[in-house]
Amino acid sequence: MQNQVSKIRGVPVRYTTDVLVAGGGMAGVCAATAAAEMGASVILLERNGKCGGNFTSSLVASFCAYHTILNGEETLICSGLGERVLSQLVKRNSLGKPIYHYRSIVPYIPFDVPALIGVLDEILIKAGVKVLFHQLAYDVVMENNRVQSVIVTEKGEQYAIECKTIIDCTGDGDVAFKAGVPVLSDGEHLQFPSLVFHLSGVNSDEALKITKKDLEELLTKAKQAGEYDFPRLDGTLVPLPREGMAHANMTLLKIGNRPVNALSSEDISFGQIEGRRQAFMYTDFLRKHVPGYENAYISRFPDFIGVRETRRIKGCYVLTKDDFMAARKFKDGIACCSWPLELHRADSTDWVNLPEGEYLEVPLRCLVSEEVENLFFAGRCLSADQEAHAAVRCGPSCMSMGEAVGIGAAKLSKDGGKARDLDGAAIRKIMQERGAHFLKEAY
Repeated sequence: MQNQVSKIRGVPVRYTTDVLVAGGGMAGVCAATAAAEMGASVILLERNGKCGGNFTSSLVASFCAYHTILNGEETLICSGLGERVLSQLVKRNSLGKPIYHYRSIVPYIPFDVPALIGVLDEILIKAGVKVLFHQLAYDVVMENNRVQSVIVTEKGEQYAIECKTIIDCTGDGDVAFKAGVPVLSDGEHLQFPSLVFHLSGVNSDEALKITKKDLEELLTKAKQAGEYDFPRLDGTLVPLPREGMAHANMTLLKIGNRPVNALSSEDISFGQIEGRRQAFMYTDFLRKHVPGYENAYISRFPDFIGVRETRRIKGCYVLTKDDFMAARKFKDGIACCSWPLELHRADSTDWVNLPEGEYLEVPLRCLVSEEVENLFFAGRCLSADQEAHAAVRCGPSCMSMGEAVGIGAAKLSKDGGKARDLDGAAIRKIMQERGAHFLKEAY
């Protein structure tokens, strides 16, 4: 895999690999793992010192939409590698019980963040993935409509990685954008991000009695009384598996009436500072007004703000709100999502639920482009309009997307051809053979 002799653009080629995955969030981990388990050599680049993306570096310590509700029972719809992650958290006694949000008919599941970091490390090591932390995919080298190599930046120098196939799981679509694939989002009309923080000193028994509706009423009352100038009244508090800890997703990051843009270093810097200011304000409110939080204090701030949307890359198919409303299934459907359309605006959040027992599928065509022949992308940067994206950006959906493109990239690196010509139904079948299951047959 290692080669220090040849150079590209004057930059030494340090590695060659079958599959290169940029971004070690949940989609990236599952993509790298699946590709390696399919027999490909795989390198995973991650800008932080741990994998998990928003779920670890941004402390989003709960998974939405692992289940749908079928005949009154929680029924798993994210299986395969996603289910493997859950089972490993259970073994570590680090997974909470499903919790219901009064605006959603499907539950979310809290987990312990350090445990997830360890689980992802173990999964990648066992699969034989070469993981490179603190590395950033800086640029791409194109040759005949294919990504021939990626220029990587590390402290003090740059180097190149040659690859047969490339998977963009950066969340921001960095590789696809540099490779010239069109972008659907305009950079201005984005979902608003948040800064999540964790609390300790919580009376978990009392805290579990507080519903989201109760919290909204208490926040509204305090704001109307002029006690606090909250930017958001529909936040979420989630008691974590570790006794005395809670996850607080309460802040809203904006500059004027526009969202903080996570593609701007100035905006991110403002968002980190403003998010922490808001966190202290919300914690003061919780200590004074919310039972179970009288002795709470902030014990963890994230490395990075919680980003909901930046670039949405244009694929061979654009998933739409109409697809969501119809709970559409596809012959090349490779990921399932039951989470509501959850669209965060400047002063409110839209919530639209699917009917009980229903879910939307993401087709493989949303994860490949017309322009670049050996490129896949998965996770938050998938091809979707803003409304559909507001549902399918959840972690379990991203894990399934990652597994699907990992399988596809491994096949492409072995057999050749173009990513857009892969048979999505065949990828779905391989996922089933690996342990994934789909409740309904594709139309």
